[in-house]
Amino acid sequence: MKAIMYHYIRDYDKGYPFFNFLSKEKFKKQLNLFEKNILSKYENFSKNDDQIILTFDDGLKDHIFVAEELKKRNKTGFFFIPTYQLESNEFL
Repeated sequence: MKAIMYHYIRDYDKGYPFFNFLSKEKFKKQLNLFEKNILSKYENFSKNDDQIILTFDDGLKDHIFVAEELKKRNKTGFFFIPTYQLESNEFL
């Protein structure tokens, strides 16, 4: 099983020139390539080396697009959402 981690799934923004963006179109192309091996929401973890788990860090707005795209394809991902802001009312 392989895990692939994503952060920014959005089109390039010149206001953030040093961020490592992956455009929405390139993300969709990657999903097309991975399609048959991405863990679906109905599968269990197994020792299948062909399975792919998609992970998304930092709870970004970008991930709303991701979740909608995965839902269309009946696939799932793991979203790691920081809770510090909720607990402290401060921004990281």
